[in-house]
Amino acid sequence: MTTYKAFIKGQHSNSLIQGATCVLGISLGQPAHENGQLSATLKLLMEQGIARVIILLADTLQRHNMLIDIKETDAKIFMPHTQGLGDEWIFRNKPYLEKFCANRYEVVRWNSLYQSPSFNVYENKVQTDYLNNTQGFKTAVDDTVKKFINRMNRQRKNGSRSPLTGEALNHAEQMSKNYIIEECAGMLLLGEQRKNNYFAYPNEPIKAFEKLSEIHLDKGILEYLTVKLKPFKNAPKKSPVTPISVSTEQTMSPVRVIESDQPSPPSPRRSPITFFPSYLVDLSAKMAQQKVDPEWTSKFVLNLLKHSKNSRVEKQIHIEEAEFTPMSTSP
Repeated sequence: MTTYKAFIKGQHSNSLIQGATCVLGISLGQPAHENGQLSATLKLLMEQGIARVIILLADTLQRHNMLIDIKETDAKIFMPHTQGLGDEWIFRNKPYLEKFCANRYEVVRWNSLYQSPSFNVYENKVQTDYLNNTQGFKTAVDDTVKKFINRMNRQRKNGSRSPLTGEALNHAEQMSKNYIIEECAGMLLLGEQRKNNYFAYPNEPIKAFEKLSEIHLDKGILEYLTVKLKPFKNAPKKSPVTPISVSTEQTMSPVRVIESDQPSPPSPRRSPITFFPSYLVDLSAKMAQQKVDPEWTSKFVLNLLKHSKNSRVEKQIHIEEAEFTPMSTSP
């Protein structure tokens, strides 16, 4: 495993408040939030005198991004999938949290914010700021969306896929905007609830965050820490975290996790056959109704299925592409 060195960029590089609390934002699927890079970030925060780390696991927030490639606007269809990915992230990275933070951390999952009774109040505030372009907030959000779509289209082109245009482009832009609006609302709510000192993330803040901070300075908006990660040249060959042996029967050790009022149910024991969740069956049917290319539908849904395999039981699951045929509807 590669060992990384983390440092804070900018004005806070050597001047963090001792004994402060820091929220560490976690985006699913990002290498910076896994293994050696996560370890380096946690170690840095502890060395800088942070007394407590709040792991903000933005798992179900990712459901908006999963709608970009399909003609569907109800992000709830991906709620089970993203909850499962969040479960796996906790299970996979708990050793790093325990090693570097011991009892000085807690995990706050996105649904604990999204399903809060007061979430809609903050979402309405952000929507109002967007509609009124308060202090250029709408401009900042639209600019962030444009950059994201442009980057995604470059990746699609490099992967021999057609870039998004026309209605597909408009749909992708709307889904991306929904993501940012919800993310900003969650940040406002978290700032009000927690009164934490910092928010750390391994990237520069998006313009929408910067404008949000300017508009709502009185709402407990956290100071942003840009964490940078670099491979450590003289890295020891030994992993910074001792590997753990996990059997398919092992369950997660107790860890304080702030869940929503409706936590996802525990994963059932699966027999050695292909497990196909009902929500993916429904999704496949919707894509067929919308006349999405069957071959692409098959690859898309199978990719979701493969990434949703729980690491505790994945040895029991066998998936072959030939076993799945996209559902079709009568003309």
